[in-house]
Amino acid sequence: MLLLAANDNFPMGARALGMGNAAVANEDVWSHFNNVAGTARLDKLHFSSFAERRYNFSAFDRVAAVGAVPLSLTPVKYGCGSFALHRLGNEYYNETRLNAGYAHNIMGVNLGIQLEYAQVAIQEWGSKGNLIINFGGQVQITKHLRFGAHIYNISQAKIAVYEDERVPTIMKAGLSYSPSKSLMLNCEVEKDIEKQTRFKAGVEYVLIEKIFLRTGINVNPEKYFFGMGFTNKQLSIGYAVTVHQQLGLCHALGLGFTFHSRKLPQATSAAKE
Repeated sequence: MLLLAANDNFPMGARALGMGNAAVANEDVWSHFNNVAGTARLDKLHFSSFAERRYNFSAFDRVAAVGAVPLSLTPVKYGCGSFALHRLGNEYYNETRLNAGYAHNIMGVNLGIQLEYAQVAIQEWGSKGNLIINFGGQVQITKHLRFGAHIYNISQAKIAVYEDERVPTIMKAGLSYSPSKSLMLNCEVEKDIEKQTRFKAGVEYVLIEKIFLRTGINVNPEKYFFGMGFTNKQLSIGYAVTVHQQLGLCHALGLGFTFHSRKLPQATSAAKE
């Protein structure tokens, strides 16, 4: 058995997908999956959902839901807790991931840890699960430049005894540069310890107030990404499409709700889809 979703390290959320999955330095609710440290400064209670049809095969469909809960006792802020559910596949083969995370900003550095239970089920073979530990960090280098790094499966958990098969351990690091309020440029390097290094780049541009355009590219394998989103104080809607030259298209849709808008000092408005 092998965790397919973890092995390909699918980042979550229409925003990340539209930007070529270059999301390790982002700060938003979907950072719970992409780099849990990115939830540290969230100051709003937020819930979001995501669905993707991959290459027109129902067996590759995936859905996810995530929630972020800021922890504060005015005027002291204790970071942010988050939780999520992800499922990929159908009745013949499926993967389920349940996880909970915590992140806090300590002396200007975002640090986060996540516990995940991942289970693979194959019809006629049964199911197997294990606990995975993930860790991430982010630092604001300058006013406009942020660095992020994340390790998936730092515990090197096994998914099967046969041939010592383990869940992949994946390391990634990247930068997010925002020269203005209307433009964000991201780049990222990702390394599965058993695969080639993957390079990612993405752009987010504010077309008009509340309307975002996104695009991105990956190398190893080569993929192209496009997306758009709408965000206001309470509602976020995002759409993204992935173009693979051999396999075709993937379509994704995200929908999120913010349940209160009280802001704390130095917090970010980062619940974009």
